[in-house]
Amino acid sequence: MTTAIHKISIDSQMLYERLQQAQPGDIITYDELNILIGRDVQREAYNCLFTARTKARSLNRLAFGVIPNLGLKCLEDVEVVATGYDYLQSIRRKARSGFKTLICLNDYQSLPENIKHKHNAVATLLAFAMKVTAPKKITALEGIIAEKMQKLTFKQTLEFFGNK
Repeated sequence: MTTAIHKISIDSQMLYERLQQAQPGDIITYDELNILIGRDVQREAYNCLFTARTKARSLNRLAFGVIPNLGLKCLEDVEVVATGYDYLQSIRRKARSGFKTLICLNDYQSLPENIKHKHNAVATLLAFAMKVTAPKKITALEGIIAEKMQKLTFKQTLEFFGNK
């Protein structure tokens, strides 16, 4: 089996090389990045910066947060954990929106059986996502993990939510 070698643009590579030099807590301004590649990384070269950030995260384990109109900050460990909470809340909002859209059917009964099954499966998963990403559930799960002083397995996590 062969794997594809993904090539990135020169601009993305130059941005990546700058990002991989960052240490946690460092701020890299958009002005510096603009000068580096001779283009505006917030507008016309946004995709190059996105690629560079993704590569730095994947290959160098560097996460960058955005400081609006200033630049990027190489996140410290505590900040990386905080972004996880932001993602959970985003998932919760998207699940809620998707569920509300999903229930806008005019005539569920007229759907073919296989489409009803898909509808019900997606509705179940969206409802589950809303439940498990609720702030109180997250706090309760943190408490269980703190008691055990270790990560929970997938099975233990499902059991936790099944008992609540």
